[in-house]
Amino acid sequence: KLYIYIAFMYVLWGMTNTMADIPYWSMVPSFTNDPKDRNLIATVARTFSGLGQGIITVATPIILPLLSSGMTTDKGYSATGFSRWAIICGGLLILFSSICVFSTKERHVVYNAEKFSFKKMFKVIASNDQLIVFMIFAMISNAGWYLTSGTAVYYFTDVLGEPTAQSLFSMIGAVGSVLGLLVIPVLGKKLSNRTIYQISLGMAILGYVLMYIFGPVLKITIALDISYIIASIGIGSMFVAQTIFLADIVDYGEFKSGKRNHGRCPE
Repeated sequence: KLYIYIAFMYVLWGMTNTMADIPYWSMVPSFTNDPKDRNLIATVARTFSGLGQGIITVATPIILPLLSSGMTTDKGYSATGFSRWAIICGGLLILFSSICVFSTKERHVVYNAEKFSFKKMFKVIASNDQLIVFMIFAMISNAGWYLTSGTAVYYFTDVLGEPTAQSLFSMIGAVGSVLGLLVIPVLGKKLSNRTIYQISLGMAILGYVLMYIFGPVLKITIALDISYIIASIGIGSMFVAQTIFLADIVDYGEFKSGKRNHGRCPE
């Protein structure tokens, strides 16, 4: 029963997270049509998004033993510690989401009486070939990124037996992600977003290849961390680029169909 409950709640959490994530990033094209402003908005939003993820990832292995009580594992973890930390993180999620909802306002309200339907949604997706390509690449890149985080927990805890080393690994990844967020504003002055995305993808691939060589094969922790910086810079830059591309895809869809489909700010 416990496994069923956990599985159900995890799926529910994933659904609600996606329901909030899609309109959040879809608001970018409604803010401005200027490419430079879009680059800035996407960079700032992704910076704080990556910062929040980095803080939680780095803090979790450190805080869990402090919150744990009763029967603990040899690493100092307990079910009580996980529960308390989950409650704290959940409370922070509700707090910051509420701030975003109530503080974000649409300056020029465009009312649309057309009702939403799943049939219309699939029709919009099918008519926008660039959106389909974007969805595929976004799904693959996000799956790979979260798979890395999940694998890191197993690798440092069960393979190396050093769970606290995961904090350093995650901190290095967070630093790399922040550096990656600066790639587009810096290189965007001379290179196109397409070229920057290709460079970022190449860095991510190189970083993961090196991580495989220095991690499971050679087990050189320092080299593994350096490789993770390279991969994180590429991934961080790719995420910003994807957010910018989403805004461009909305414009492309409007150009093809004559209708604009994007997220709107709360009225």
